[in-house]
Amino acid sequence: GIFVHPVKSLRSISLQESTLDRKGLQDDRRFMVVYELPLPVYRTKWEKGDTTHRFLTQRQCPSLATISATIEVNTTTRVLVLEQKGKKLEIPIGK
Repeated sequence: GIFVHPVKSLRSISLQESTLDRKGLQDDRRFMVVYELPLPVYRTKWEKGDTTHRFLTQRQCPSLATISATIEVNTTTRVLVLEQKGKKLEIPIGK
């Protein structure tokens, strides 16, 4: 089978087939979970070009593996659907 992760570090989904696009397998690792870094005490603001966020991995947070991510397509838009323990979050992501 083919396994893709619509969101990096979340649970993978198994596919029978997939499509290749210019970025690789369609919908594979197009999103990631990030967190904002705290402003260092010696700074008063972020400067242009500063790294202000970091991505989160399963090594840092193993419970990410319990969240499923799928992409649903309807006639007008695509929706990223995140699910964990019966709770669901739907995020429109465009066409």
